[in-house]
Amino acid sequence: MKKMKKTNIFLILIALIVFSCSSPDKPELTEFEKLELKKAENDSLMIVFDSIMQLKVEIPQLIDNTVLSSECLEQFNALARETEGGLKVVANSKFVAKEIAEIIENHAIDNTDIMLIIDKTSSMEDDLANIKKSLNQILKSIKKFKNIRLAVSTYGDKHEDGKLWYDFQNFESDFDGTMNFIENIRMTHGGDFPESVYDGIYEAFQEGFWQSNSKRIVILLGDAPSLESKLSKYTEKDIIELAKSGKINMNFYPIVLSPYNGEMGETKKMQNLTFIESVYPNPSSGLLTIKLNQFGTFNLEIFNQTGELIKSDIISSETFKMDLYDQQNGLYVIRVSDNDKNFDTRKIILNK
Repeated sequence: MKKMKKTNIFLILIALIVFSCSSPDKPELTEFEKLELKKAENDSLMIVFDSIMQLKVEIPQLIDNTVLSSECLEQFNALARETEGGLKVVANSKFVAKEIAEIIENHAIDNTDIMLIIDKTSSMEDDLANIKKSLNQILKSIKKFKNIRLAVSTYGDKHEDGKLWYDFQNFESDFDGTMNFIENIRMTHGGDFPESVYDGIYEAFQEGFWQSNSKRIVILLGDAPSLESKLSKYTEKDIIELAKSGKINMNFYPIVLSPYNGEMGETKKMQNLTFIESVYPNPSSGLLTIKLNQFGTFNLEIFNQTGELIKSDIISSETFKMDLYDQQNGLYVIRVSDNDKNFDTRKIILNK
């Protein structure tokens, strides 16, 4: 029966095209034909809307500076920005492996060189433990691509950790060897808070690893800024120049981690939680209703398809109405967040 119905719709559409092209006197459609045509149009429109909703929109991360080093954020972000990479922030160590896997899945291609550079000082203990637990998740993302080459480097504080401050291994495609290396990383004390980040990166870049003419990715994991001035042989400028010195940039994708161990008490920060119960109608002709699933005061932000913030407001009730009549048709992202930078997002389509 379903097959017969689809055939009827197809024949109706063909007949309409033929008549519109060849007959000046278009015949009046029957009520059945009008209903079937309307349904076919709606089905086609929903396919288009579903495709639009799948588009990825990059919006600015929410960052709580009370649990992260602002100096580390500034340094790591400069490396990402100047090498055309991207910065990630993880406040809860449970999610660090997931972020590594997502960087690889979103930015790697076949024949990519990937170098992991990891701070191995004691404040990173919980993060390293969770990376070790989730190594299979990371390797699964790597195995989606062909001819991936992999290296791992670790660093601490060269002034405090002696010969153990730095290590490097080129594993090529030996992913089992990579797992064994990471599982056996020896933590170092690291001394004071800053570490030998720039010196560690420079040493790793001198190991002769880079070969790919397609893509070169550096995933830098740390929770502390780099030593500078007389305590660091190399500077931010040295690293950026080295990363951009070849025909192919070494694109940095740093992950800034919280230096605080554990789960930060019962407080969740910068996590993707569920605040939004629904946003309707979607598609919308301009007027939107945002319904939350809890009481409280929340920040509302709306971003366009390029990730630009176009509107912001405060929500202090379970139901909030706003309009986008002054905006162009297209895809928009709604983000609702609390004071701890926890957030929830929804996509909506504006079709006026």
